[in-house]
Amino acid sequence: MYFVLHVTCFPNIHAGVFLGVSSNTRYQVINGLERLVEASPMVKQVPPVALAFTVSVRFANNVYGGMQFVDWARWSGVQ
Repeated sequence: MYFVLHVTCFPNIHAGVFLGVSSNTRYQVINGLERLVEASPMVKQVPPVALAFTVSVRFANNVYGGMQFVDWARWSGVQ
């Protein structure tokens, strides 16, 4: 019974901690950057700049988050 719980719960707990710490922090940083860009006068003159910034930053965040999750899973022994 202990082995089954350990095998099923251990990776889930680690994924939850990762999401709570890393993903939340990255999301908050990106949200702050988007607010700064949307408030800039250049974006008011050329609105596609905000869209390009948002798409590129969120894409980079997904790539970086995936690489970070794999590294963290290897380090913690989940993978």
